[in-house]
Amino acid sequence: MLKALTILSVGGALIMSAPAFAQSYYDQGTGTGHREAVIRDRIADGLDRGDLSYDQAQRLRTELNQIVNLDARYTDEGRADWQVRDINSRLSLLRSRLDYDLGADAGY
Repeated sequence: MLKALTILSVGGALIMSAPAFAQSYYDQGTGTGHREAVIRDRIADGLDRGDLSYDQAQRLRTELNQIVNLDARYTDEGRADWQVRDINSRLSLLRSRLDYDLGADAGY
């Protein structure tokens, strides 16, 4: 009986967290364009403040442009759920690289 209750409570927790998990992959109403703009602005700000070198900023911008182009291609194809997850995954990875570059230069 205890084992069944444990399984039910874990299953219930997973079901309850599903909407939050789905929302993390697709920003309600704004789509990936908002995340792309935020990353673009952070790169520009980091370069302006001197937290990023020109080469770092250029590398990050190139990667962002590749993601934006892929996103446009996916949108032209009708943008399936897996494509939204792919773009968001790539944006998350790029954001992590940007965070690292900004933190590495700040001595973190």
